[in-house]
Amino acid sequence: MVDYLRVIESVEDNTHVIVLQAVIGKDLFQDVATIEVERNNRNRVQVQVVGNVYMYGNNYIYEPVYVSRPVIYNTFWVHNYRPYCSNYYYNYYPSYYYAWTPYPIYTYHQNVHYHINTNNYYYYADTRRSQRAIAMHRSTRGNAYENQYPNRSFTQRNNVANRRELASVNTRNTAANSTRTASEATSRNETAANSQATTRSEGAIRTTTEPTRNNTVRSTVQPTQNNTVRNTASVPTRSSETNNYAAPIRSALTSASASSHLNSTSSSRERSPSMTTSRSNISQNPTAAYQRSASQSISRR
Repeated sequence: MVDYLRVIESVEDNTHVIVLQAVIGKDLFQDVATIEVERNNRNRVQVQVVGNVYMYGNNYIYEPVYVSRPVIYNTFWVHNYRPYCSNYYYNYYPSYYYAWTPYPIYTYHQNVHYHINTNNYYYYADTRRSQRAIAMHRSTRGNAYENQYPNRSFTQRNNVANRRELASVNTRNTAANSTRTASEATSRNETAANSQATTRSEGAIRTTTEPTRNNTVRSTVQPTQNNTVRNTASVPTRSSETNNYAAPIRSALTSASASSHLNSTSSSRERSPSMTTSRSNISQNPTAAYQRSASQSISRR
């Protein structure tokens, strides 16, 4: 566990090396990075931030780009400049110091972004510009954690050369995962849309099938039973029977009944001439006819 980060500065002519070290125990220090500042003969200041090889891999170097050079660099080359040296050390802290609660890595990554000025610009470099700074760093180097855990170096924990390449790989993986997630979401949406379309089409087929069963089948079967069968079986049969059989029978019956009626009428007319005579007599003498009918009814009683 890291107790705190300390700063060690060494100066030689126009070269300043600021070492950031993690204090992991009493007299145990591990380099995290170095800030190498050097002014050349043209009075131009070059700055490189170099990550520790054990922590970040080989050649993890970036150079900040300044719109205007920070004022702190102007103080590096004054005549009475004194290198920075902390008054505190392991297990001896200032009064306002307090230990932070350890956080998981992902929580740290989320929180640390709030304290980073994203308006800064920098370039990545592959080589260190100052050979003097490399030599000066050897005298103040701390590698206690590296010596304790030599198998935990960056290159052994990752299959890339340095932290920069790892960030590129992570970016590509994130983009690929985003693309894959988007394609899977699109595929799921298309599948859902196709399923809904299939369901709608099945509903449409069922909807169109049911009317076909209700209308087409009933309209074709029922009329066939009611109209076609009855018309072809009953009507023509009756008409044929009527034409071929019923008409002669009815004609014969009609003729027979007519002839019998005529015969009975003629016979009755022939058999009861007295009725005709009586009717004529009644019309001539109604009083006598009334008396005769009355006497006949009394005699019957």
